[in-house]
Amino acid sequence: MSVRVKRRIMTKRDIVRIVSEEAGVKQSSGMVAVNLILCEIKRELLRGNKVAIHNFGVFKKKYRWKFKPSPRLHEATNNPDYDFTDK
Repeated sequence: MSVRVKRRIMTKRDIVRIVSEEAGVKQSSGMVAVNLILCEIKRELLRGNKVAIHNFGVFKKKYRWKFKPSPRLHEATNNPDYDFTDK
């Protein structure tokens, strides 16, 4: 019998709280800092660039189907509902 462990999701609010506490500033200032970092990462990804943070990981743009592809992929290629987009 396996035991399921409920994993907690760290939210943006958690990150803001931690950054604010560590920097010794108000949470509004921590929010500005976190938003600035996330906006810069997003901006670089939208430009088609990778963002690498040392000892953390790499962010890169991922291409995916707009809708789940049909099992008969050859039919999906002629269907405008199955548009291959970059999001």
